[in-house]
Amino acid sequence: MIPATAEPRRWSPGKFWGTIALVFALQLALIFWLGNRPSTTPPRLVASAPRVRLSHDSGELLALLDPTLFALPHHRRFSGKSWIKAAPQDVHPADWSETPLWLELPMPQLTAAFRDFVQTSGPLPFQAVVPEPSPAVATGPGPAVSTPSTLRIEGGLSGRRLLSSFGLSGWTNSNLLTNSVVQVVVDAQGNTLSRRLLSGSGYVEADRRALELAKIARFAPEEITGPERAKRRPEKLTLGTLTFEWQTLPPTNALGP
Repeated sequence: MIPATAEPRRWSPGKFWGTIALVFALQLALIFWLGNRPSTTPPRLVASAPRVRLSHDSGELLALLDPTLFALPHHRRFSGKSWIKAAPQDVHPADWSETPLWLELPMPQLTAAFRDFVQTSGPLPFQAVVPEPSPAVATGPGPAVSTPSTLRIEGGLSGRRLLSSFGLSGWTNSNLLTNSVVQVVVDAQGNTLSRRLLSGSGYVEADRRALELAKIARFAPEEITGPERAKRRPEKLTLGTLTFEWQTLPPTNALGP
């Protein structure tokens, strides 16, 4: 026969919490009992001991509150006795007893340069300037000064030869005409691709003529030499200006019938 094993009895919740409360009460009683016991050894009385007193009306308390008392050199620390409170040195400069030595000025040589110049250079002769008699000026209207019309090439086209030949005529106007400046864009073959009037001459017909001549203008093709000949594009464009200096002709008085 196999004897049956007895199972341990489990505590009930009331018994468990009661045991915990009893242990806690015993601990509190032990603390209070040991804390209220009077000391058997009485404290020893000190007859005399050094005391430090700082008066509020003195600067000692402010010196202790100084934050630089221990961080930086201070005149109350060891640095004050070493170099902050160093005694000033008594310097006595040397007394010179020698009399000043003045440089002698040679009086006879002061005017020697001027005297030599006067002796070697003679006086220049004075020449009377007599104005020549001016010829008689003829009265009456003279011929008008006028230059023919010209073309001036500037900018990137200044070094290229103009193949087109223009017949530039003068313009009859009561006011003096200025220049007609036309900006043109020319390709590598010398053809004019575009033109634009930058400044007018003051006469519409002259400016229109300048734009027409700039349109049909043809320049010498650009020569490309050297090792970069294959790299450079044939469609390279050149920007330049054509300045037309017009001749202004005075108007004539037409006779009526």
